[in-house]
Amino acid sequence: MPCRHCEYDLRGVPATPTGLVLCPECGNTNPPYVNRERDEATSREAAKQALMKPLVIAASGILLGGTVLAATGGVQYLIGGAIIYAVTVVVSYTVLCLCCLAWVGFSSPVGTMALHVAAIHAATGSLFILVNAISPFIAGLALTGALYVYLLSDLTEMDSGDAIIIMVLNMVLYLGTGMVIAAL
Repeated sequence: MPCRHCEYDLRGVPATPTGLVLCPECGNTNPPYVNRERDEATSREAAKQALMKPLVIAASGILLGGTVLAATGGVQYLIGGAIIYAVTVVVSYTVLCLCCLAWVGFSSPVGTMALHVAAIHAATGSLFILVNAISPFIAGLALTGALYVYLLSDLTEMDSGDAIIIMVLNMVLYLGTGMVIAAL
């Protein structure tokens, strides 16, 4: 908070017994900084909202994808889908962290990034399941890739070019792993 008279930064200057802040530079009396509580409440609300969005996306994606898998293939498909989801989240999170270390940089705590990745895979996985039920495999890949890039850019505030590179790295890993497993 700057002094009203000389613009001196009054952060850390203790208040007088009357509650006013005396500027050590010019001697002007300034009102106390009363917005701290409001700023802290705003900060808590922003943090809550930052977590709520990926939680809603993850829950919706898991519910939708799980419902479609259970309806089309029963418990066996549901278990397989849960395993695939867990593996893809771990692989994607690892790729994201490596890319953040290499060039992107970290824009949020690693725990929040893990939640973002889980939400992205819940949404893209359910979209992939739905699209593949009614159209060719390549359409599912294209739509899933576009949604992946959008959500990664939105949730992590990442540049879309970086999100595309990370999506391509993940797709190559998934398809390569799928081909190896299919060959076994």
